[in-house]
Amino acid sequence: MKKNTRSITTSICALLLLIAEAGAQTPTATATPYQLTAEQKAALTEALTINRRVLELNAVRKFDEAVPLAEQVIKLRRAALGEGDAQVAEAISNLAALYVGKQDYDRAETDYRRALTIYENLGGLQPNMGYVLDSLALLRWSRSDYSKAEAYAKSAIDLKEKLHGASSAELIESLNVLIKIYDSAGKSSQRNTLLVRLIGMLETSKRNPQ
Repeated sequence: MKKNTRSITTSICALLLLIAEAGAQTPTATATPYQLTAEQKAALTEALTINRRVLELNAVRKFDEAVPLAEQVIKLRRAALGEGDAQVAEAISNLAALYVGKQDYDRAETDYRRALTIYENLGGLQPNMGYVLDSLALLRWSRSDYSKAEAYAKSAIDLKEKLHGASSAELIESLNVLIKIYDSAGKSSQRNTLLVRLIGMLETSKRNPQ
């Protein structure tokens, strides 16, 4: 089945905006402030400013202009924090999303996997890791690799449920990804089970608004 490439691009770029906008509000590093030198702090501040510009360009689909800036953010964060820091992984995943916008899915998947490896090595519950897993699920879905797509989506659901709770908007995003995969794979029973779960979550949310 041929997938709608614009739909994939829109889905992943929208996820980029959601997670990166949240990150832009709190430019903290894995290292605590007293561990950072003045030079490191300056590099991270510069990276934050450039990253905001990346988001602006992504929003208006100027992906070619955004890519070199996203690469600069990676270099700045890597120099300040080291290759294995969560902020470096986030910057790599942002670059991957831009390549999705350019419809260069091979490069996008390579970068998402780089980011995922960093998160896995860090261990624990890494918030941005759910976005990376969702994006990899969508990319595998786009190539009709439903087995890998399902595995990525289930990992995202498990992570987000632990991080955000059983009725969170973040979890609903990942459930919708898995529903899409089940639908394309012809797994109607699993899809319907998830739909029932999703409807129950939405009804609970209406009865108990935050």
